[in-house]
Amino acid sequence: MSKFSKKEFEAYRNMYHKIWDHNALRKGFFKEFAEDINAKIEDRTREIAKNLIKLGDSDEKVVAATGLSLEDVVVLRSQLEM
Repeated sequence: MSKFSKKEFEAYRNMYHKIWDHNALRKGFFKEFAEDINAKIEDRTREIAKNLIKLGDSDEKVVAATGLSLEDVVVLRSQLEM
């Protein structure tokens, strides 16, 4: 870098600025929409759990497949039985 001409150094700096800007934008995007994304994932996980319960899977199997807590699965099962 110390041997770069002024033009080469500016090109090098601009290249990294584009990368930094991209990374900053990407991180900011995910932070801004993280709650919405996580809510959609949670909703989808609960729908999968409901489908597994309807198929007759045990609570333990639903917990293992979805990562939900046993308490959450029990609540979902009771809601489906109403």
